[in-house]
Amino acid sequence: ERERERERESWTRNVRTPRESDSHRNMTIDDEMNELSAGMGRLDGPRAGRDEMDELLGMEAKWNEEGRAAGIADGTKQGIHDGRELGISKGHELGQELGYYSGCALAWLNQPESSKQVAVSGRARKSLESVISLVEAVPLDDVADAKLSDVIDQVRAKWKAALSQMGLTVRQEGGGGLPF
Repeated sequence: ERERERERESWTRNVRTPRESDSHRNMTIDDEMNELSAGMGRLDGPRAGRDEMDELLGMEAKWNEEGRAAGIADGTKQGIHDGRELGISKGHELGQELGYYSGCALAWLNQPESSKQVAVSGRARKSLESVISLVEAVPLDDVADAKLSDVIDQVRAKWKAALSQMGLTVRQEGGGGLPF
C-alpha cells in the first residue's frame, strides 16, 4: 500500500492544474524544452540546443566545400595528366601514319631502275611528290590549328590516289591500322 500511495503522489505531482495548462499553451517550444530539462543543465536559453546543431551543420557545409574544392583541384590535375597522355598517344599514331606515307613515297620515288618492284607512272610520281610535300607542310607547332586536320585529310587523299595510280590496294589489318 505504501508503494501505491507513492505512485499516486508522483501522479498528482505531474498533473497540471487548469491554470498551469493555460499558461503552457502560450509557451514556445524552446521554453517548453528549457522547462523540461531545467534540472539537467543542458538548455539555458531560447537558442539552447540550436548552437550545437548550427555548428554541426556549419561544419558539414565547410567539409562539403573543402571536399568540392579538393575534388576540383584533383580533377583538374588528373584531366591535365590524362589529356597529356592522350595527346602523346594520338600524336605518336599520327606521326607513325605520316612517317609511313612519307617513307613509302620516298622509297618508291628513289628505287633504282634496275630493281623496280613497283611501277611508278608520271601521275603516280606527281601524287607521291605531293604526299611528301604535304607531309612536310603539316603544322607541328600548333596542333589546335584547324589547318592540321585539312592537311592530314589532303595527305590521305593523295596517298590513296597514288596507290590507285600504281595499281596497289591498301591492306587493312585487324583493327583498321596501318599495314606495316
